[in-house]
Amino acid sequence: ESKNFNKTDYCECCGFQFTLLTRRHHCRKCDRSCCGDCSSLIIVRGGEERRFCNRCSVGVIRKQSKSLNRRLSGYAGHNISTAVLPGKVHDDCFRYGVGVMGKLPHWKNYIAWDKTRRPAVGRITCEVIEAMALPHVDVSGKSDPYVVATITGYDRDMRFNVKEWSTMFSLSTGYCSGTLAPVWRGSGRKGGELLTLPVISTAGAVLRLEVMHFDHM
Repeated sequence: ESKNFNKTDYCECCGFQFTLLTRRHHCRKCDRSCCGDCSSLIIVRGGEERRFCNRCSVGVIRKQSKSLNRRLSGYAGHNISTAVLPGKVHDDCFRYGVGVMGKLPHWKNYIAWDKTRRPAVGRITCEVIEAMALPHVDVSGKSDPYVVATITGYDRDMRFNVKEWSTMFSLSTGYCSGTLAPVWRGSGRKGGELLTLPVISTAGAVLRLEVMHFDHM
């Protein structure tokens, strides 16, 4: 162990006393003593697993994500056909470092009360192919349908009740004109249109696919 590690009898993040059942851990960045709940992230750096407190892990994850994004973006400039994800990709995927093909940022688990400071834990890609027997909307008995894909996360409150986030990410396909059985064409494996969204929550995610009518007015 490093000689700079603090060896207190309590967690320097939450004040919880260490016991035989509550181990003392050390953050590899700020050297503070912390309990398991306050040092929930183990990051792989230099081929080794290192533990960080929840406060320091935010900066470490963001630094790794930005570094990875820069490397892959430079690679994409030379061979964009193999590095850039096909279809429509949400802008926040690039901000979180998951907008290009390649290795995702290192992480195992992550806890942070501020949802806006959480790194992306991955991405999800939906392939929209077709719909059938849609209700008509226009006076002509037809519709101009398109699909909206929306993803959000959820957490549990102090009573362990599931609460969905207000923050969400959405992408939409192009619309099909004058049909009740639309077919979307794109670069998917089955010929459908691809939509890629970031996944932020480690507790779980809610994905919604909604068929909407495109209003030309």
